[in-house]
Amino acid sequence: MTDPTNLSDEAGEADPVKRFTVWECRTVAGTCVVRVEGVQPTLDRARESVLVLPAMRGAPSLTFQGSDPRLLTVDGLRRRYRPTTAENAEKMVRSTRPAPTRGGRKKETKVDERQVELADASNKTGSQTSTPEVPPSEPWECDVIVLNAGIGGASIGVRALGLKPYGVDGDARSVEAHCANAGPCAWASSAFWEPSGPAKAVLCLRPTTRWQSGVVAPETVVEGQGAQGEEKEVREESSADPRQIAAFRVGRQCGAAIVLVEVKLGAATSKDMDPLIVAASKEGYVAQRYRVDAAYLGLPQHRPTEFLIAFRGGGPATPGKFRGPPVAFAPLGNTGGLPSFRTVREALGLSGRFLTDAEPNRGPKGPRLDIDAPSPPIRPPKGVAAKITADPDTKDAPPPRALTTEELGILQGLPSSVQSVGTDKQRRHQILTAFAPVLAEKLLAAALQHAHAADPSSTLTA
Repeated sequence: MTDPTNLSDEAGEADPVKRFTVWECRTVAGTCVVRVEGVQPTLDRARESVLVLPAMRGAPSLTFQGSDPRLLTVDGLRRRYRPTTAENAEKMVRSTRPAPTRGGRKKETKVDERQVELADASNKTGSQTSTPEVPPSEPWECDVIVLNAGIGGASIGVRALGLKPYGVDGDARSVEAHCANAGPCAWASSAFWEPSGPAKAVLCLRPTTRWQSGVVAPETVVEGQGAQGEEKEVREESSADPRQIAAFRVGRQCGAAIVLVEVKLGAATSKDMDPLIVAASKEGYVAQRYRVDAAYLGLPQHRPTEFLIAFRGGGPATPGKFRGPPVAFAPLGNTGGLPSFRTVREALGLSGRFLTDAEPNRGPKGPRLDIDAPSPPIRPPKGVAAKITADPDTKDAPPPRALTTEELGILQGLPSSVQSVGTDKQRRHQILTAFAPVLAEKLLAAALQHAHAADPSSTLTA
């Protein structure tokens, strides 16, 4: 087993890459300094990668907390940097001139842009975060690859089926949370990541950050079997996100029979769907549109979502029309023998009488949340705009209040034990953008059963 704190190679390098060691690179403009924050062996053990944190430019002393983590290969680190002591690095950083100021006012210290030029960065992540703890290399064991996995909501649903998920996400905080909540997760952009082995299905969630056109593919893949080849620029030609289009390439590479892509919350247009359908066809998949409201599957939230589900095509065993999971809940008064929708009151354990917008002349003004129905769709940054409003005639009635982050997590269907990482604002965003486990569980189970029905000889059962 590789020692996760020491990544010296078989050739016996004189300067082993150890965690928390400091490395420097002298340039004409000054000195670049990085500290090794963690190590990340690839799953196939063919390469070693390190996570580094750049020092601040012109800082009076070495400080790494204000910079973004970067991904480098061990070879790339050794080519660009050489090991040094913290004392020497501090002297060199002090000799580097800070960025110019305006009007004599002290300008806030910024990250040295040369770090970006020297590093093999695969994706930018937020600042002021610790490096995710990545487990040592292990043999590939995966049934479902979850792209843009976030903090692990979908992966929790996959585990409920008895399947093994493997997440991929470009945000360091989400990776750390996913590892704690649902198991292994690679820190990489889904647009460039490559799998190291087979999987039954690929589940691609809607990215929670905006794609920046002009992102350059890394020199090597942080997780995966090999290099990406020559660097290339990914340009946006449509509204489709390259991190979603890549799902079909990943599906082909791992031999997945099913690729399921979350396209949009609400109704998707042909502009959203057509590039994905074309990408699916190029990789040998037959794609279908499917829309479902998670309230019909047991989520205490109306969440109508449009998906593109693609099955491996090219033969008589190609599945036909996908019908989706069976309806488990129905609107109050029209249940047809099914249980009524789960409500906010039931999910949060609320009691007492509360006002709704049906009583506009009573109580405080403003949008009111109907707690005797599923909540409206939860979206960042507010989650739900309507507030819980108690009947003013109730003794000691509290003022109207917004849903807390914990309550929003419950309405998202997340277990109470789910962890999020970062500041309060960042943790709230992770909860607001989490994927409902029950939706992943029911949708994936239906897709696997549908594919198995078309080809009974397959092993596509949950």
